[in-house]
Amino acid sequence: MKSNSATPSLANILIVDDVPDNLRVLSQVLLQQGYRVRKATNGQFALNSAQLMPPDLILLDVMMPELDGYEACRFLKADERTRDIPIIFITARDDIESKLMGFEVGGLDYITKPFDVQEVVVRVATQLKVSRLQKELQLQKEQLEQKNQQLEQEISDRITAQTELQNLNQELETKVEQRTQELRLRNQELISLQKKLEISLKKEQSLSEMKSQLITTISHEFRTPLTVIMTSNELIKYKIEKQQTQNLDRHLNRVNESVKRIEQILNSAIVLAQAESNLINFEPQILNLDLFTQQILEDWKSLENQSHPIKLSIKGNHPEIFKADPNFLKQILINLLTNAIRYSPEGGTINLELIYQPTEVIFKIRDRGIGIPESELDQVFDAFYRGSNADSISGTPGAGLGLTVVKRLVKLHQGTITLESILNQGTIVTLSLPVSEVKS
Repeated sequence: MKSNSATPSLANILIVDDVPDNLRVLSQVLLQQGYRVRKATNGQFALNSAQLMPPDLILLDVMMPELDGYEACRFLKADERTRDIPIIFITARDDIESKLMGFEVGGLDYITKPFDVQEVVVRVATQLKVSRLQKELQLQKEQLEQKNQQLEQEISDRITAQTELQNLNQELETKVEQRTQELRLRNQELISLQKKLEISLKKEQSLSEMKSQLITTISHEFRTPLTVIMTSNELIKYKIEKQQTQNLDRHLNRVNESVKRIEQILNSAIVLAQAESNLINFEPQILNLDLFTQQILEDWKSLENQSHPIKLSIKGNHPEIFKADPNFLKQILINLLTNAIRYSPEGGTINLELIYQPTEVIFKIRDRGIGIPESELDQVFDAFYRGSNADSISGTPGAGLGLTVVKRLVKLHQGTITLESILNQGTIVTLSLPVSEVKS
């Protein structure tokens, strides 16, 4: 059996795809890595090419007319000339069923579209290295079999050397087992490294997408309050110049409300960024929740209009020790109350229950607002989520960050938060925090 080291300068790779752009991109990436590249635009052409001159590795597109990638793979694995060629599938699908089908017909790995250059390079290099190690192992096995045959022949000719030959055979088998174990460990290391790389790439991609969306959303959300500030500023300037002082308070209030909205968006963005980067400063303290909650409502009344009365009820006995970060707990409650008011009809009462239990403290915030569609309940804590019915309310809807921030802050307290809602009937948010001491 021939051994091909399949180093980048020698490895021959066959790319099979019916889309010319895909062939061009993959060819360019692999040529830059020093590989020799051949191309095929359909499954039958790929079979003929591989049988005529077997490559070291095949990149095989799944979705092709006439002969798709799975069927082509079956033919390749059934042919003795091509059965040992490693095959990496190219697909736009990332579901489990597609992957299982690929592995069942003989594929070793997947590359998903759109292509990530680094991923393509790593996966190709990994499979070539594994293939090379397998070929080396097979060569050693054939060499061992040949030596064993020679030993058996010598044993039959010279019985007196039987013990010595058996010892030699045992020694050779031990070395092969050691080598096999080394290869197995190396292969496991490669698989582990590949998995870590995939996780790292996915996490980096997720963070990048979230940062990009965060910047876009903040930029969009700033436009309305900034426009209000600029317009009100011009009106105030004009009225002062004309010595017309009537309605100045109304314009100043609009400026203040816009500044508060910008501050709220910035605070939410900062908390999210710190939480995602594990840089958040979490400082739990012993709190008297009765006084803490009542003070929040008193502050709220002094800052907000009274169009939505908040009714507080307290049940049970306050635990001997309860710890939480006061700033974050205040932000959690204010965000939840703000949502309840924003999506409730004018004059609607907001019910806030504080319930003490032996192992946990529960806050329940109940409104009788527009509610959330049932099909969207599993999305409410996602960043930038806004209900499809949010436009039905008067005023400006939120930026879609409030509940995401709440979820992160509740997790810091080792608590849980759930949401129940019925469309056009209202929403109940249940916040549960452990009584046991929270680790800082």
